[in-house]
This record gives sequence, structure tokens and C-alpha cells, in this order.
Amino acid sequence: MRDDFSEATKKELAAMVGYKCSNPCCRRTTIGPKLSGEGTINLGEAAHIKAASPGGKRYDPDMTPEERAGYENGIWMCRTHAALIDRDEKYFTVELLYKWKQKAEESAGKELIEGEGTIRKCKFRMNIFYRDLKEYISAMELFKMRRGVVINTQMLPIQNNWEEHLEEISELIGPELTATLYNINRIVEEFRLTMEEEARRLKGGPKLDYISVIYCQKQDFFMDKMQEWLTKDLLETIKFYTEI
Repeated sequence: MRDDFSEATKKELAAMVGYKCSNPCCRRTTIGPKLSGEGTINLGEAAHIKAASPGGKRYDPDMTPEERAGYENGIWMCRTHAALIDRDEKYFTVELLYKWKQKAEESAGKELIEGEGTIRKCKFRMNIFYRDLKEYISAMELFKMRRGVVINTQMLPIQNNWEEHLEEISELIGPELTATLYNINRIVEEFRLTMEEEARRLKGGPKLDYISVIYCQKQDFFMDKMQEWLTKDLLETIKFYTEI
């Protein structure tokens, strides 16, 4: 048995966010006229923050049926993102979805006066992070082919002031994702410096010495950490924030 929302609750959830998706980097309008001009079409969905039935994501057995079907347990999403938030509880936590709900309701009011600057900023930053992560994957393939290789550091791009940019959107993407992106960017920045130093040292030609061994060990550590943090699930999550 599912503890589903009533039609009145669904309408309230949609109206409180201006019928826009609560994903802070989406905010797609979910209702509008049919192309035929006859009636409207709704592409939104009232999603449960804590699952409506056992086995669902973020299910809380201590909730009553009324609480599961209540307004406080709902969040209005476009259908694409309503499906995606149920893919991974690690990133799409109860705490994050409550924050999204609150931010979406606040934004619905602010957008009437201030426009959509915060939403654009979040999406813009996440698009840059996504492209950077794809570049990192390409660089890692070269490292796998040859241990100790020194590549062009442009293959490990770093945003200027990336820590500030990440801090600006941290409340929108949640602490787990913020921490992962922080770790990745920090270790990339550190290894770029290591690789630049090695490149300057090797200008006189290849060397097989103690410093080369240390460089290989640092590269191994970099690869181990990147493989731990830069996963397929992470890439899909970042892409989730960039989708319109």
C-alpha cells in the first residue's frame, strides 16, 4: 500500500513553487497550454521525500500514513528529476530534498522581483565542473597507459577561485556532493603543481632517479583517489544538475 498525496496536496505543492521543478539547477516550468490550444499539459510530479511505501528510497517506518501523504513530505519536481532523485540515496538525501523544497518555495517568491540569478549561477557552475570532470577522465586514461608520464596540465583544468564557486552553490547541491567536488578539485590542483615541477626538471631529458620514483608514487596516489571519487554515479549526478 502506498500513502499517496491527495489531489489538493499535489496542487498545493505545485503552486507553492510556481509549478516549477524544485531541482535548483532546473526550475523548469511544468505546466502550460497544449500545442493544440485546448487545455493544459502537466509535466510535473509530486514526489515523496520519504518514500510512500516500504522498499522505496528514504523510507521512514516511524512515519504515520498521514505524515507520508502530507504536504511536508512532498516536493514538486519535473518528471525527469522526480525519477532521478530515487536513484541514489547517497546524494539525494532527506536533508537535501527538504532544503530544495525550502529553496524552491523561497525562489518562487523572489523570482517575481529578483529574477533567476541564483538558479543560473548554480547551473553555470555545475556545467563547468561537469566539463572539467570529463577532462580529468581523459587525463587518467593517459596515466593508465604509462606510469610516470607528464602530460599537458591543460588536460587537468581548474576553475579560477573554484573554492568560492563551490561554496556559492553548496547549499543547493548538498554537503556530500560538495565534499566530493572539493576533494577532487583539491587533489587535481596539488597534482598539477607536482606535474609542472617534474616537467621543468625533465627539460634536460628523461631521468630515472629517486625523484622520478617519488613522482610515480604521487601519481599512483592521485590515480587511486580519483578512481575512488570520480565515479560513474558522480558524473551522472553532476549531469543531473546541468539538465534543463
